[in-house]
Amino acid sequence: MLSSIENHIHVEVKKNYPEAELPTFIVEEKTTDLLIMVYKSSRAMYYFGLGLMNKTFEHFNSSAEIL
Repeated sequence: MLSSIENHIHVEVKKNYPEAELPTFIVEEKTTDLLIMVYKSSRAMYYFGLGLMNKTFEHFNSSAEIL
């Protein structure tokens, strides 16, 4: 789910809010047990994104190390 933010969720958000300044999530590496993403935002909402990621893992009853 996290690796699809840019190509799915943000596409839908832009349909409803074309002027929205969305962050960028760049997937640098993705394997079965590793996901390396780079977060870029002009609004510096790092902790908001971190909270969303943590709650995503909690919702799916999974764990992850987020650096």
